[in-house]
Order: sequence, then structure tokens, then C-alpha cells
Amino acid sequence: MPGLSHEPMQKFPARGAGLESAAATHPRVARRAVGILLTAATMAPGGCGEAVRTGRSPVVLLITRLEGASGADAARFSSVLHSDVETLVEQTAGGIETSVPTVFADPGRVELRLALKDVGQPGSPASPTDNNAVTITRYRISYRRSDGRAVPGVDVPYAFEGAATVTVDAAGASALGLELVRVQAKQESPLRTLRGGGGAVAISTVADVTFYGHDTVGHEIRAAGAISVVFADWPDPQ
Repeated sequence: MPGLSHEPMQKFPARGAGLESAAATHPRVARRAVGILLTAATMAPGGCGEAVRTGRSPVVLLITRLEGASGADAARFSSVLHSDVETLVEQTAGGIETSVPTVFADPGRVELRLALKDVGQPGSPASPTDNNAVTITRYRISYRRSDGRAVPGVDVPYAFEGAATVTVDAAGASALGLELVRVQAKQESPLRTLRGGGGAVAISTVADVTFYGHDTVGHEIRAAGAISVVFADWPDPQ
């Protein structure tokens, strides 16, 4: 009949021909087949979430609390550290009282606990045992600013590593003390320029803190947290 095409209809492969035959005839089918295979691969039993894929240890290390305190008032911990770049300390010598410029390191403290990657079955949750204990041996701290500027020694203090040891076991949370800001950092740029309200007056940063250790059989394990740190020549404590 006029207006109808007499070209033969394109046939799809038989059910048993597989994706290969369809891909040869239809490029779009080929691309879709690759997408299906990639999706299936990511949904395979081995891909069970970031916590499971990170490391070979059967446990993960969780940070339940990370706090800091100004070295000028080291007993007052907070989730935001107001770091004083210089503190005037009153001293008396020969009956004369003077204010001595002093620089303190800023302490921090962290609370850690364990959790199993395999949480068990409904009604029968799993819990860590003494065999799952994790020993922390060191930590690393680096600083960054919210505006994206993060050049060490120019925009933020230099990153550093510290040694600290604590074993986290099934008994519950474990506490660990650390140094969040070193004395050296306050003697160097850019913190030194903040003394007396100079330079940028205040520098707001985020300190990224990563803890490194191993479980009882030697599997490496780590945990990462962050705390806000605002550097300035803050009023001295009374």
C-alpha cells in the first residue's frame, strides 16, 4: 500500500542468543549491557559499604568525642578550640609584679570505642571481644581553612605527627590525650603575626585529626575526626 515501508523489520536475537548478539546489532544495547554488568559488580556481596571495605580488621574504630582546650586555661575543654597565640602571665620577682609573654601548647582529648563490621542478626547482635582490641600508637594533625586556603606556614600552621598509646577494648570507651596545637606553631607564621591583634587578627581553621593503630592480629586500623580551631590573641584568663 502507498506510504508503507517495505523494508524488512529488524529482528532481535532469540532468548538464548545472549547479550553479545544484541550488542552487535544495537550499540545502545551494548552500552546498556555494560552498565548492567558494572551495576551488578558494585552490588556484589563484597561491596558492603565503606566501613567494611576499609582495612582487613573485623572492627572499626569510632571517635565518640574530640575536644580541645587553650593551653592558657587547660582545664576548660570544648568542641571548639579558641587557641591563644600569646598569653601574659603575671610573675613576681624582687617584689615587683610583671606580665611575661608566654606561649602554651594546646591540649586535646579524644574518646574512642570499637564496633564490629558484622553487626550480627536481628535479635542476636554481635559485640566486640578482647580478641578485637585495638592499640593506637600515633596520630596526625593537619589544618585547613573554610575558604579553601591551606598553604602550611602561610595560611595555616604546619601539619605534624605525634605519638600516643592507648588500647581500646570491648570493655567500653577509652580516652586519650594529645596535643592539638604545638608551641612551635605559635612561634611561626601565620600564628606569630596574630600577637597583639596583628595580622589577620583571627584565623579560623579546621584541624583534621587521624589516629593510627592495629588490632591484636596486626591489621592496620585508623579513625579520623575534626575539630574547629580559632587562632587569635584572646583575652588572658583571670
